[in-house]
Amino acid sequence: MSSTNSPILQIKIFAILGSASFILVLGFLILFIRGPQLTQEYAREAVQYTWGGCGTGIKEVDCDTLYVNMNKRDGLWYVIATYEGMKNDSIAAERRESLADYYEDNWFLRDPVITHRCQPGRGHQDFSSEPCL
Repeated sequence: MSSTNSPILQIKIFAILGSASFILVLGFLILFIRGPQLTQEYAREAVQYTWGGCGTGIKEVDCDTLYVNMNKRDGLWYVIATYEGMKNDSIAAERRESLADYYEDNWFLRDPVITHRCQPGRGHQDFSSEPCL
């Protein structure tokens, strides 16, 4: 009986191949379950592309500072952009929050929920959808 036909060798080969297949499938499942990971860089790029940054261009928001945060809830990524120092007599800051979608290797933002914080003496000081005075 040759050594390649040995039942013990065949079991060892099967065990090695089975382990390798299991590791590949497990890696794929982890990636599939986790899904694509949104980074701070991609979130900022998506915000600036979709809603604009601080500036005076066509898509820009007239503000001093743009803060971009993100969080994952129930397996979905959300992006929160806060425009501080608005050049507006009634609105001090604007916040836009949106679900981020991943499609064909790019992140896209859906229609945002927009809230404002009013200038002192012009209304609410917390972010709200209520208008400022």
